[in-house]
Amino acid sequence: MGEPELHRLRAALPPGPLPVTLAAPERTAGFVGVPVPGLNRVADAVRTAFPAQVPYGGRFGPRPPVHVTVALDAPPRAAAAICRRTAAELPITAVVDTVHVVGLTRTGWQALAELPLLR
Repeated sequence: MGEPELHRLRAALPPGPLPVTLAAPERTAGFVGVPVPGLNRVADAVRTAFPAQVPYGGRFGPRPPVHVTVALDAPPRAAAAICRRTAAELPITAVVDTVHVVGLTRTGWQALAELPLLR
């Protein structure tokens, strides 16, 4: 991601900081995640700024909800236990004031930029 793309992203981001609440986990087979609806505006801004980049290659539709992944491909019994343990620690409320832009490389995730959410 070069400077023109970062400029486009900066211009598209909503003002912040944004309050978020992680309220309850969701489980589907071996996946456990916690929705973060307070960040849907940020995701919408990114999708609008970069319409050719389809999240997850379109596997979950054009507008998948923002979430925190807690477990992926866990065996059913383990996923159920992880979901229960996660639920016991929620809700969590926080404030997001920065978007961290990362890219997946052959050696793993690489930090590309930090974009403050300014008023």
